[in-house]
Amino acid sequence: MSLWSPEKILRIAPGCIVCKTCEYLAPDLFELQEKALTAEVLVPYPSAEQMEELKEAIRNCPVYVIQYRKQET
Repeated sequence: MSLWSPEKILRIAPGCIVCKTCEYLAPDLFELQEKALTAEVLVPYPSAEQMEELKEAIRNCPVYVIQYRKQET
């Protein structure tokens, strides 16, 4: 079963420790500016081709703040 869905949005929940793991594993999806307090999502709606990078970032986030789920209304 694929992780990708056009209805899902990528976000960083509160609690990011700015470890740069997400940026290292998925540089097309995440960025950390100098003196940032949290990672920045570059692509809120990643493509199906970006799912492998996203899965690695989610799996390796030490504080589990990377969220990829249906947008709350």
